Amino acid sequence: MKGYLVQSGKCAGGFTLIELLVVIAIIALLMAILLPALSRARKQSQGVRCLSNLKQIGLATHLYSQDNNTLVPRDETDGLWMILFMPYVGGQSDKVQNYADLPIYDCPSYPDKEQTVDYCMNAWDPKKNAELRHATKLDEFKRPTQTIYLADYEYIPNAVQIQIIRKDEDRGSIHLKLRWLDVYAGSHLPGAPDESRRVARERHGKNTNCLFVDGHSDKINSMGMTSWDWGLLRDAGKL
Repeated sequence: MKGYLVQSGKCAGGFTLIELLVVIAIIALLMAILLPALSRARKQSQGVRCLSNLKQIGLATHLYSQDNNTLVPRDETDGLWMILFMPYVGGQSDKVQNYADLPIYDCPSYPDKEQTVDYCMNAWDPKKNAELRHATKLDEFKRPTQTIYLADYEYIPNAVQIQIIRKDEDRGSIHLKLRWLDVYAGSHLPGAPDESRRVARERHGKNTNCLFVDGHSDKINSMGMTSWDWGLLRDAGKL
């Protein structure tokens, strides 16, 4: 008799119930072993994509600087940096009118998928250890290969300093919210408490992805980050 009817403890297809249960158990065991590995691989690929985004933004930063007397934006005062960089990241076309349509500003690991700007900007004045409110020339960075220009922006639900800039946000709101995506104090670093932290602490494992002033991107240990990494003297801006 064809089919999968059970007869005398044996399936008509030729497998015993015990054999089927063993196969099911093996599949469940393999899934338990492979799923964590797949999850880790997925997170690693997201981290690589994030670093690639930052690398492209770094290229755009230097191209923008060449066209603007070596100046680069440091906050929102001289214009929204995401929009300023659009012509250099594939945004100057009839099909792309909104910076939010460009995936380059999105970290795939950012928890809130409505956020359109997943990185925070270096607005730290190394001379005054305070907020800087104007564009600066690239040569003002004394350690371009070691100084962070952009980094992963933190996400803490309901925290005042975490501003979600949505795709349909009007320009005025973006301008106001972007002020919260500036880094200019030790209290903004990953080691700071939730109520003041702006740089992501655990976005990519224990690391923060960063774009450096010279244009390269790399990850650094989040809790080891200090104001020195943002262009200040090593002991400045302690928490």
